[in-house]
Amino acid sequence: RAAAEGLKGEPTLAAFCGFAATASWDISGNRREVRSMSFIKAMILGAILTGVVSLIVGSQGSDGGLLSIFPVDVHAAKLHFEQVHNFTFYWSWPLFLAGSGLAWAIILMLD
Repeated sequence: RAAAEGLKGEPTLAAFCGFAATASWDISGNRREVRSMSFIKAMILGAILTGVVSLIVGSQGSDGGLLSIFPVDVHAAKLHFEQVHNFTFYWSWPLFLAGSGLAWAIILMLD
């Protein structure tokens, strides 16, 4: 707790962002510590889920309805050769948030 507070005892940005340990209680009422590493793992899994589902749905020309899948054009700078590497991938913020939340819940249940 002292690491999450500033010099005057005020919470720091790390405490608001969840990077410090926070207390939670499991189903049986025992107190345990939850660290933000599980949230970072969940964001990675959410990004993978979003990439796979968005690629499948978006490549068929659909926007996925409420998923709001949209193409993202990436224009990379010229490398050593005279070729410009451009590519497109599909992304969905609602799917990313839902997938990350689901993965976070599963990771917390497994701890």
